[in-house]
Amino acid sequence: MPMATMPGSPSATAAITRVARAASEPPVVSPDGQVRFIVNTLGELVLQEASSGVTRWTLPHVLLPGREAMKWRVLVSNDGASVYAQSVTDKGTPTYLGTRRLDLRTGAELASDIKREDYWYDNVVLWMSLTAQGELQMAIARAQAAGGGYRLRTLDQTLALLRDVAIANRPPMP
Repeated sequence: MPMATMPGSPSATAAITRVARAASEPPVVSPDGQVRFIVNTLGELVLQEASSGVTRWTLPHVLLPGREAMKWRVLVSNDGASVYAQSVTDKGTPTYLGTRRLDLRTGAELASDIKREDYWYDNVVLWMSLTAQGELQMAIARAQAAGGGYRLRTLDQTLALLRDVAIANRPPMP
């Protein structure tokens, strides 16, 4: 596996950790088949019991002024206790709006990654995945106004940044 570099030091490739699963757009069934995620007509993310269709919880979408309708990407944690819900707009490219980690049973927010980085919301998150160790990885195409290029970011369960690696080429989907 290629070696990762320090932040700000581009490399030809980066170390993309072997993943357990990659995020998907709803409708999605959990790995254990017990629940499914759908998007309702209001654009909200809904968690339902797979067998009965009973709604457990609903997560409203964030509509930012001047933005197009958004899409969801969901990824159930390795232990099945939580879910990562990522929102992106789809105005030509999937522009990043944020990721939240929610309790799978109740929908309570456990973590949120509201960033304080310049141009964060102009970044394009190419993909999101979970490693076997439970770390979240995001492949990012940086906004041209922020210097462009690609980054591979690794976050913990609190969505705190663990590693941020500048890479020379678009990272392939794991």
